[in-house]
Amino acid sequence: DTQARQGVADNEMLFERDTFRSGKGGTTNTSLVRTLSTQSAAAIHWLKHRFHVPLTVLSQLGGHAAKRTHRAPPDEHGRPVPIGFLIMKTLRDAVDTEYAGKIEVRTGAKVTRLLHSTDQAGSRTVTGVAVVQDGAAAEEELLA
Repeated sequence: DTQARQGVADNEMLFERDTFRSGKGGTTNTSLVRTLSTQSAAAIHWLKHRFHVPLTVLSQLGGHAAKRTHRAPPDEHGRPVPIGFLIMKTLRDAVDTEYAGKIEVRTGAKVTRLLHSTDQAGSRTVTGVAVVQDGAAAEEELLA
């Protein structure tokens, strides 16, 4: 909705083309690029409307055919706001307040593989992760 309000003409096809062109050595994963191009708008909308992350500033970065990188407005001193930090802090605050006791956040852990189930039609669903905690010798399976 930020792009539409600012009159930016962009679409999934341009987004995919730009992403493929920026892939090093032509090794871009087609399925992941498609997911990025088709799901980014919904993710931005979710962050803005569910968690009130102010993604109202658009930038056109190198290789982009349109302004599509969403950022927050500068702080009260005119300095840029590190958007990755802002998003992570906002989501962590939500986990700590709205989802306390329902979501466990672990740091210092390395995800070694995704756990999944497969239904009768062959569709796979991620059901958890296997992790190795810093200093631990054994892998631990954590279910969603």
